[in-house]
Amino acid sequence: MPESHRWRYADEQVRLFEQVWMEERPDGGIAQLRWACVLIVQSVLAAIGARLDVSRRGGYARNVHRRGGAGMGSDFRFTLRSVRASSWYAVAVVGVIAVTMALATTAFAIVDGVLFQPLAFQQSDRLFRIEPGFTNIGQAAAVPGGAVPTFGASHIDLLNWQSAVPEVPMTGFRAQPWMGLGAGVNDSTAGVALIQPNFFDVFGVAPLFGGFSAQDFVDEPRLRPVLASYDVWTSRYESAPDIVGREIITDRAGGYGVRIVGVMPKGFVFPTARAEVHFLSPLVSPAAARNDPGVRFISEVVVRLPEGLTPEVLRERLAPALSATARQFPARGPKPDGWSDAGWRRQGPFDAVSISTLAESLGRRSRPLFMAVFAAVLLLLAIAAVNVSSLMTARALERQHEIGVRRSLGAGPWAIARLWTVEAATLLTLGGVAGVLASPLLLDLFLRLLPSDVVLLKPARLDWRVAGFVAMTLALLSALVAVAPIRRSLTRRSLSAAGSQTRGASERVRTPGRRLVVALQVGVAFVLTVGGASLVGSLLTVYAHELPIRTRGIVVLKVMLQGPGNGGMDLSPERAERERALRTRLASVRGVSSVASTAAQVLAGGGNMTWFLPPAGTKHPANIDTWPVTEGFYDTLAPEVIEGRLPSNDELRASAPLVVVSQRAAQAYWPGKSALGATLTDQQSKVAFTVVGVVKDVRWLAWDIETPVVYGPYAAVGRAPWLTYFLRTDGNTGSVTADALRAIEERDPLAGVSRADTLDSVFRDSVSIRRFQSWLFGGFAAAALVVVGVGIFGLIAMAAARRTKEVGIRCALGATPGALTTLMVREQLGAVAVGLLVGGLVAAWAVRFVESYLFELTTADPRIWLSATVLVLLTACAGALIPAWRASRIDPLKALRVE
Repeated sequence: MPESHRWRYADEQVRLFEQVWMEERPDGGIAQLRWACVLIVQSVLAAIGARLDVSRRGGYARNVHRRGGAGMGSDFRFTLRSVRASSWYAVAVVGVIAVTMALATTAFAIVDGVLFQPLAFQQSDRLFRIEPGFTNIGQAAAVPGGAVPTFGASHIDLLNWQSAVPEVPMTGFRAQPWMGLGAGVNDSTAGVALIQPNFFDVFGVAPLFGGFSAQDFVDEPRLRPVLASYDVWTSRYESAPDIVGREIITDRAGGYGVRIVGVMPKGFVFPTARAEVHFLSPLVSPAAARNDPGVRFISEVVVRLPEGLTPEVLRERLAPALSATARQFPARGPKPDGWSDAGWRRQGPFDAVSISTLAESLGRRSRPLFMAVFAAVLLLLAIAAVNVSSLMTARALERQHEIGVRRSLGAGPWAIARLWTVEAATLLTLGGVAGVLASPLLLDLFLRLLPSDVVLLKPARLDWRVAGFVAMTLALLSALVAVAPIRRSLTRRSLSAAGSQTRGASERVRTPGRRLVVALQVGVAFVLTVGGASLVGSLLTVYAHELPIRTRGIVVLKVMLQGPGNGGMDLSPERAERERALRTRLASVRGVSSVASTAAQVLAGGGNMTWFLPPAGTKHPANIDTWPVTEGFYDTLAPEVIEGRLPSNDELRASAPLVVVSQRAAQAYWPGKSALGATLTDQQSKVAFTVVGVVKDVRWLAWDIETPVVYGPYAAVGRAPWLTYFLRTDGNTGSVTADALRAIEERDPLAGVSRADTLDSVFRDSVSIRRFQSWLFGGFAAAALVVVGVGIFGLIAMAAARRTKEVGIRCALGATPGALTTLMVREQLGAVAVGLLVGGLVAAWAVRFVESYLFELTTADPRIWLSATVLVLLTACAGALIPAWRASRIDPLKALRVE
């Protein structure tokens, strides 16, 4: 032993020997003598061996010995033996890191493409989006369901803009759903982007193989050429090398469809947030669209700015082009009745234009959500770091004797720091590996929950970027969490306590830092819990909303009538006859008690718009739908009547001029009055329809969006080529759905079915974005509660380890384990209360970011705050109860002998 350490730690060694003598000596004089001799011999042999080892290996060995060990390998082996002896400690640390890293890795894989990953185009920072608009009028109102609002641009607009800046590459495209391109019923891979010829030049991409010809952008044949996405090629066509030339018939009556002419490269994501695009096709503008500046056929315009040209300069140079388009605009008459000033202005030429980076415009809708997700990840990692550090600090207090022995045997500060760093890195790596192994399951779950209208700019996968994030996070956490135990082990107080586990018997341990840590982590957890409780509560409120129609046992079939009678948005006797024949055939399916249909797209963008003129003196409500319904509709769905009556099946069959309005439609058309007996005039036929009943509002657009509706006879107001059939069943919806699909194929082979599902499922899918948000932030809140519970567990364990003598005295004086447990838990409630107060103040400010996502709830709803408070309190009490109960069960005699 070095001379300096011998004198420095002489007192500590004496106290250590005395404590070992009191705690481990056996009973009986002979046994004690034998035990003392063995201990002395072992100590002498260890000292001689250390001295000989140092002398034999020379200067390098002497330096290693002074640093306190043979290297990191021995520290790693000792860490494994140590954590094996304290399984609760190892499981707690590894569990906290595993839960945190699993959620953090999954979230990072999803948000990487939105927040960090650059767009997969050449010099993507030079790509900008042109968005025309109107001075002092905002963009078009957001479409319910989350669609991106836009005014679009006409062919004339694009020509004038290109003439104003001929040196700027510019292209336009239109993204839209296209029925019939899916693999079958309930397949949503039907998004199509209609592009101009210079699309590939502007974006700097090219097909993996195949491509369009110049003639494809001129003619519009029966089989339109399309480029398929890489995912469609690999999943649907199993990477078939002969994919070029494959045909997909979308209209079996006319033989219309598409012909695959190539495949886009792997990882290509079409630059739009309007739809998930799986096919690209040439944009062939109709003649009317090419010559009319009011036909805004092109939905999005993107330019590649050359170096030196700024968006501000581009905006100034486009101003004359806007004026040129305004001069080409046809003259308009006076504003019609019922139109607002803003609405009528939007029918005219543009007078303003905004320019934003393509990345900014694509992430405008989803970026706030994913920014909140990433902030939640950072908060969760911070809580995990604090809690693991507290667990390791508690472990350091339990190992004071060991650290003292190491220091007395020559271990320097570097050796102690290395020991704790190796232990932190080992445990965190184990937890990180467990979390990464669990993250593919979480990622698959989140991607399944991700709504189809949320477009990721980068495929979410566990790649090298995610691996780098995990490695850097674990390295940073290892360095941070090791600081506290290192500091605890190297302080003078820790060294002086090497021979004594606790303070004086009556001295109460008061550590402001520990209580600050408790308050801090409780506050952060409370913020996450309030956010998660708000979104989860909002989703539960949607689910608890009782729909005023029959939904159980109802099968929904969404059908597009191709061939005869599908002629646009006009009344068609052929279509009405085909609808009646299909309804009759479906009624004969076994298990079906009643059938009805409507010419409306249920929970998929609304119905048929408004076919009726507003009553005199009433402004036209823009969001009122017209629902053409057949006989059996009211019997099948049984809407709840508020006032009046429902038309009979005979009246619906005879197309009697009778309508039923929903409650909101009645309030909009006749505010403060009864709607019964009032009339609505059809815009085309000019027939007056009498209101005979008012029913409760059914959220036909989405389960969480109110939809005012006017229900009229199908044969009189049915103008759309699509149909939605409702089949009331005896409960066996699976077999009924299969039989109904076969019946439609037999009776009308030209009727294409895009979806077949239960009405309950369709309603639940309509709130997929809300469900995704609830699962995501609810998962963060649950993880935060778990981490906080384990962290408080570690902090209380640390405090209990320092109060062993006090606990022994209290037990000797008659204190029961229950009283001791209550005492230790109660002492932490003050810090928990402070954390709740501070967290509540922060949450009151932060929760406003999720207020727009809430349904029939406000951020001040007491149920949210009460639920979050109860959850955090229960978690904190559970985390404090276990170590407090464990400390209260200690043997009083052993506790009193630690001095």
